[in-house]
Amino acid sequence: MSKVRRIQNMEDVERMIALGRKMHAESPVFCRMEYEEERLRAYGRMALENPQDWGVFYVDDNGETIAMVSVFVTPKYFSSKNREANDMFLYARPDRRGGLAAARCMRAVEAWAKENDVSAINMAVSAGIDDDRAVRFYEGMGYRQSAVTMTKEVS
Repeated sequence: MSKVRRIQNMEDVERMIALGRKMHAESPVFCRMEYEEERLRAYGRMALENPQDWGVFYVDDNGETIAMVSVFVTPKYFSSKNREANDMFLYARPDRRGGLAAARCMRAVEAWAKENDVSAINMAVSAGIDDDRAVRFYEGMGYRQSAVTMTKEVS
C-alpha cells in the first residue's frame, strides 16, 4: 500500500535523490546539466531545518519511492506578508503516471501550504517530459496558467 510521507531525515532525502537521478536522465532539459548530489543534499538539509518554508513529500509504495514533490516559500517582491510556494520539482516514475501518486503529492503540498500561511502555490512545467500532459494534470488539480518563462541559452 502506498503512503505519502513528508521527509523526516537524510535517509528520506537520499531516497528522493535516487529518484531524482531518474528524473534527470529522463528530462531532455535537465539531462544536459550535471547531477550534483551534494547540492541536492544541501537542499534536503535546508528543507529539514526549515519545515515551515519547505514542503517536501514523497510517495512510498512498499519501500519504493514512486513520486516526489518539493516546494519552497518565497515572499513576493512587493510584500513580505504574501508567502507563495514555488516548486523545485514534481516527478512520478513513468510506470506510475496516470495513477494517483502525483495527485497525492500535490494534495500533501496543498495541506502543508494551508498550515503554513502560504497564499498560493506556483508549479512550473519545465522538465520537457510530456509538458502537455503535465499542464492537463495541473489544470485538473485546479491550477491555472499565470506566467510564461522565456529562456535563451548564452553559453
